[in-house]
Amino acid sequence: GVSIDAGAETQELWHNMARAIAHNFKNALVPVKTCAELLPERYNSKPFRSSFFEVVNDNIKRIDGWIEDLLRYADIKEDKREWAVIDLHDCVERAVEKAVDSFHHSNITINRDYSAEDQVEGNPEYLTSTFKALIRNALDAVQDTADPIVILRTEKIGHQAKATIEDNGAGFGGIFASKLDEIVKSEDDEEEQ
Repeated sequence: GVSIDAGAETQELWHNMARAIAHNFKNALVPVKTCAELLPERYNSKPFRSSFFEVVNDNIKRIDGWIEDLLRYADIKEDKREWAVIDLHDCVERAVEKAVDSFHHSNITINRDYSAEDQVEGNPEYLTSTFKALIRNALDAVQDTADPIVILRTEKIGHQAKATIEDNGAGFGGIFASKLDEIVKSEDDEEEQ
């Protein structure tokens, strides 16, 4: 097989993801900063004040959600006794409900294509939480798209079940996906040996 320095690849992935997360936070703060800079000169404008409060509240909610997700993932301590055989599409659907409940844009089309046989063994709470974060990211990515679409798919491939979340937003870009795919494959190869 191919020899990959998983430690260096993992470190590079975390650096890239940290940059992407920081970029998301910075993007959320730009409209807040702009509104704050304009506030002194436009305070007497009722439409500006209304827009100001909407922009600030929306972006604070986005940032707060990201922080909550990061804190939750920092505290994960998996216990195999909490594992069960579950339908992957059930976890994805619970995640959709949770992600959509906390999302304020209703013009996003969510297409579903679930396999009837997509059972996996795992912790339902952690899988649902993971899918919620991924779906929320997809919803965030398409919110400014002209025709926002998120596609959720589960399928059975041999003895494995696969979940796919696609969107027509900008996303992180192909470099993150390829690096993550390489790391996951190298870790899977190590476990099989």
